[in-house]
Amino acid sequence: MMLKFTVFMLFLLIAGACSKTEIPDPTISIFASATDFGAITPKSTSALLISQLGEGNVSYTVTSDSPWIVLNKTAGTIKENKDTLLVSVDTTKLVNGINAAILKITPTLNGKIGMASGVVLKGSYTKISYVKGHELTADEVWEGNIFLTGDIVVPGGKTLSINAGTNVKIVGGRLPKGAYDGGAYGGVADIYVEGNLNMNGVSASPVNMYSSSSNNNWGRISFGKSGTGKIQYASINNVDFGIYLFASNTSARHLFKNIYFSNCLIGFIKEGANTVELRGVTFRDNNSNIAIYGIRSGDLPSKTSIINSEFTGLLSVYIDGTNNVVNITNSNFRIEDDFFVNIYISGSGSNNTVTADNCFGIQTYNNPDSSNKFIQSNIASSALSGIGCGFKPNLNIFSLPQKLQGVPPSGLPPILNRSLKERELFMLVNKKLIENRINPKND
Repeated sequence: MMLKFTVFMLFLLIAGACSKTEIPDPTISIFASATDFGAITPKSTSALLISQLGEGNVSYTVTSDSPWIVLNKTAGTIKENKDTLLVSVDTTKLVNGINAAILKITPTLNGKIGMASGVVLKGSYTKISYVKGHELTADEVWEGNIFLTGDIVVPGGKTLSINAGTNVKIVGGRLPKGAYDGGAYGGVADIYVEGNLNMNGVSASPVNMYSSSSNNNWGRISFGKSGTGKIQYASINNVDFGIYLFASNTSARHLFKNIYFSNCLIGFIKEGANTVELRGVTFRDNNSNIAIYGIRSGDLPSKTSIINSEFTGLLSVYIDGTNNVVNITNSNFRIEDDFFVNIYISGSGSNNTVTADNCFGIQTYNNPDSSNKFIQSNIASSALSGIGCGFKPNLNIFSLPQKLQGVPPSGLPPILNRSLKERELFMLVNKKLIENRINPKND
């Protein structure tokens, strides 16, 4: 009898246990209207449709690992088998370039937590900054799209770094009211370096610098006696003087490689005893009504090496002064005018030496003084391949912001905005070009 009672009680216990309803794991599915925003703007949004799989009233919580994600709610309940979560963007918290965020959505049913689902949202963002002219008081890093409205002075001990993919647009002819102007050119923006300037472009994402006007409404990037530059994979356009080395600095270690100069009055100017190497540089369409040339080697003893570079235009290399040594290797010179000078030494130039090895297209060499030497070897019979800056420049100028539109252009012709010394130089070169057009020399 006792055995029957024990078996009966065991049966009841088993039956009771089996009669309890097992709570299923809450499970959800998610459909996102957009997971890749592409180019992110303040209006970028995504709608996430959250559905539950199974019975019961499933609730959920949402978290994000990125501060730029804005949620319309961080928790919700799925009603009628669906709920919608809206995602927007706080552009002030984005970084320049690719941004990615992970949303974690965790379901709950009757206190039981289910497996979380993840959604990855991503997009690219170009930061827009408005930079007024100023003197650096600390190191600065520029990135994205920069609108520059005045002179930038980089003093000794300070560094200005411009990241890959940055576009710097110099705005207007005369500077807007209140803009800092160091007075070098009385109304056009300059970057003057006594510290360090680094342009850190790469072949797939170069640094681009240009004026808001094709009339060369910005002055130059200039280096003083203590200034040093590391400029690589950069495009410099619509400027009076692309890069200008002012004073002698024999200890400076500049790096100038893979640079594209276009629509400059002068692409590169060097004065003094600086020893400089230009490697993989392209000079194209650098012109004005006064003179067209890529490089001027200054009037003090100096050495300039030009390697794997290409020149198009009227005047490629202009040399003024004495004891300049210019070595050109593996470079192309292309004719784009019925009158063309590759190498030109001014009438006052003496004791200058120019060597050209494995170069194509050097046809005219002006040598006014017998002390000047031109030595050419291994003349290339056809244009060399793999020569120049090594990237395709981005010349699509981004739009001027509305609040900076209407900046009046300079009322003076470009030559009248220059210093007396520079005016004399331009007039001298222009006079010689005219004389040679009338009575060409082919020394």
